Amino acid sequence: MLTEFRFRLRVIGMSYRLSVIVFTLVCLLLFVGCSPNTLLDDPEDISAVEGEDRDEAHSDVVSDAHLGRWLGLYNGFGNQGYMLAIASSDSRSADWTLDDMHSPIQRPSGTSVCSSPKALLCGKKYFMYATARSWDSHTYLWTSSNGVDWLLYSESPVLSYVAVGAVHYDPSNPEQPYKLWGLKKNTSGVTYYHSVDGIAWLEGAKVLEIGEPGSWDAKKITPQAIYLEADTWYLFYEGRDPHNFMQGGVAMAATPEGPYERSPDNPIIRREAHANQALGRNAAEGERSLDVADASVFSPGQPVVVFDATGRWEFNRIEAIPDPQTILVETPLRQPYATALRGSVRSWAWAKVYPTVVWKEGNVWKMICTCFDAYKDIYSGVCEATGLISGSSLSDLAWDYALSPVLPMGSSLDKDWDHASRENMSVVPNITWNSEESLP
Repeated sequence: MLTEFRFRLRVIGMSYRLSVIVFTLVCLLLFVGCSPNTLLDDPEDISAVEGEDRDEAHSDVVSDAHLGRWLGLYNGFGNQGYMLAIASSDSRSADWTLDDMHSPIQRPSGTSVCSSPKALLCGKKYFMYATARSWDSHTYLWTSSNGVDWLLYSESPVLSYVAVGAVHYDPSNPEQPYKLWGLKKNTSGVTYYHSVDGIAWLEGAKVLEIGEPGSWDAKKITPQAIYLEADTWYLFYEGRDPHNFMQGGVAMAATPEGPYERSPDNPIIRREAHANQALGRNAAEGERSLDVADASVFSPGQPVVVFDATGRWEFNRIEAIPDPQTILVETPLRQPYATALRGSVRSWAWAKVYPTVVWKEGNVWKMICTCFDAYKDIYSGVCEATGLISGSSLSDLAWDYALSPVLPMGSSLDKDWDHASRENMSVVPNITWNSEESLP
């Protein structure tokens, strides 16, 4: 009897220990399977996105719609708050196509705004930094092996209380291959940061301060783009005056750490007044001919917004000016506009403007700029759009109306997650790893 009792106790004990072992194994499997991001969980090991050893979560198959094209990251605004998205084009200057399949990109949990993406092609991996906030602004990191499928890095934010401004990747400098110019909380001016792996950042010096009291950039400056030519670093930035108007400037330095000196031609991108005309008569859906009091304030080829006080609006373009009181738009109106509801036409102009993408084609400077809050007052909620500027020198820049807006804009009928704002572009080439071809 005692022997049988001892035997049963021994069996119970073995069963308990076996249950504990099984439970422990199940917990370990669940923990491994639910890792939030296996791409770069170890900040010291970035081999997972280099060469051929990329994470399986990133597909190396890019659709024909993207192969050999430029990728544009931007932030949009609509019915889901500010979020990030993708567009693509054969040319940085024009014909951008919105990528609804891969947009919007995952926004960090607990944040209400995600904006100002800055993308880098680093060898055979893509990094994208963006500012996200619920209250304070922090710099978050997304990674991709193809520029289309993006994963939020699990240890983000990579820079706390810093809003990202401009980024640069320079593999020839192994001590500081990753460079970032940003805005640090409770400080004025631009601060330089550098990193070995793009994840762990070291703070450098402040490289540019706000302007003199009363000047066009006296209230705030925000770095937006960096361009390296020969031995000169061009830091393009947004400056705000005491009235909160924004214009674009540039400062130059011999090293990324500065010191930077402002161009004597600043602001190189100047704000303009809107040309605004009330409709002289009601305009019906499908019409192209619009009556105004003075058509001379517009120009053929100029982008315009047609809108009224009810929240209706749509982007269009002037095809011709048949007489001093008539404009002809290219696309038939998608909805009616009444004079009793303050139906109006507004030109493409820039009360608040700054560059976010800068490059050169031969000797010609080209810039994609954000027009900020340009239409916020037209009862519609549409706020920001993008336009193209070019010129033979930084002191002689002009708007290319034919290629503006750079990102397509629709109307209030669209009601998309980003229909009211498409801005703050960052452009990187899309390449195929098994091909010798590359974008110019």
